[in-house]
Amino acid sequence: TSCDAVHMDFITQYEDKKDFGAPCVSGEVSIKSTDECIKWLLTKKSPHGTGIWEHLFKRSVLSGIEFPEGMAIAEDKMFMLLAFLKCEKVAFYSGMEYIYVVSRDSAMHVKYSKKNLSSVILAERTVELINSEYPQYSEYASVNLYKTYISNIRNIFCFDLKDAEMNYYYKKIISFLK
Repeated sequence: TSCDAVHMDFITQYEDKKDFGAPCVSGEVSIKSTDECIKWLLTKKSPHGTGIWEHLFKRSVLSGIEFPEGMAIAEDKMFMLLAFLKCEKVAFYSGMEYIYVVSRDSAMHVKYSKKNLSSVILAERTVELINSEYPQYSEYASVNLYKTYISNIRNIFCFDLKDAEMNYYYKKIISFLK
């Protein structure tokens, strides 16, 4: 397809499940433009699709892209955004031939903590980047920020308000949603 990247769907398996026998499912390929990829990444309902491991890239696309330092949540999404911005077209494969094993101890599946704020920080950085360099995607970046605030508000009572950074984001999220 001469695409710059390939995205693939996957089968989820939890590590504590002893007998896993879901069959792999072949799928179809569709081609998306940069615009479609950015919209898909920043506005889709499901968090699936932002993992770097769900994608194959031409080496040239990844040149100069690094994961944001010090971030524990949503760092893949920022990486994917930067990569998609360098792609002219991406092949989306709907087949499920990759098995993703979910660890109950991963950053996404443990108790909410300060490290979860990295998703908010990166969503805000996304808005800044998009508004300054890619204003045609500003609406999508705003949707992404809103969704990130919403996903963090469900844990708002876990915020340690004695911690200055958590208190700051607590107030920011509440203010934004009001």
